[in-house]
Amino acid sequence: SQVPKIHAVSIGVASGI
Repeated sequence: SQVPKIHAVSIGVASGI
């Protein structure tokens, strides 16, 4: 359940770049 949450954060960080 935490794996998808971490993936979502990764996407958000990439979007910020």
